[in-house]
Amino acid sequence: MPAGGRNAIELHAGQVAVAMHEATEARSRQPQRIDDTPGFDAIEADRCPLTSRLRLSSRRFPHHAAVTLLLPEIDRQLPNTIVELSAELAHVAPRYRHIEFSLRKGQRLALTGPNGSGKSSVLKRIASASSHADSGCTVSVKAAYLDQSLSLLDAGRGLLEQMLALGSALDEADLRSRLALLGLDERDLQTPVRSLSGGERLKAALAYALYTDEPAKLLLLDEPDNHLDLAAIRALESLLQQYRGALIVVSHDEVFLNRIGLTHRLDAGEQGWRMSAWG
Repeated sequence: MPAGGRNAIELHAGQVAVAMHEATEARSRQPQRIDDTPGFDAIEADRCPLTSRLRLSSRRFPHHAAVTLLLPEIDRQLPNTIVELSAELAHVAPRYRHIEFSLRKGQRLALTGPNGSGKSSVLKRIASASSHADSGCTVSVKAAYLDQSLSLLDAGRGLLEQMLALGSALDEADLRSRLALLGLDERDLQTPVRSLSGGERLKAALAYALYTDEPAKLLLLDEPDNHLDLAAIRALESLLQQYRGALIVVSHDEVFLNRIGLTHRLDAGEQGWRMSAWG
């Protein structure tokens, strides 16, 4: 193997090893599971190569253990203006019909307001404009839209099969390593997505959007914390804190929103849509 190839593999293995060490440290602070047998991991680690050890470790991590997102520094690749929207929303009260705002580099935005004010419609409009010409909306980066049903995934197929079909430069071992660091084990990778828990499906959708040759630089999330238990919400918060791209999220949970590093709020109020600094 050429020296450059060995160096790349060693670098990746080093990143994974550091991330796994941090996850193991976090796990050591959690209550021990009944099936944790002292010395078991050490014995198996001597028998297995790196990828197998990662698979073993992820299988034995509880879902509330630390999760790690391995991505390049997306924030350095963002243009100054990411989204510009000026539109009239349909099927909303008159005060909510007109919406106009810009999302700039470094901004992470929450859309808030009552049900029926058009928050999901705004996300859909931006998602559509990211791949189709739209005179009222300009999106200058690759976006990933995670709607409430996570329809970017094929519910009848396993995550690993779908990700390999993307044709990513990452090989299967690399993908398995990164997915293990998200807390997705061998069973999760092979199980049809519809059979995963809410937290597992959300991790799978984020992986599908981000672990590609061109990771999404803008995430559009429609109530991602809905129907998740507390452990899954905490894992989601951690992943979004680690993600350094642009973000527009809809949620009614102020505690969740306060934990994901937002900079601004666009609120649908009595006077229509108003943007303000977060806090």
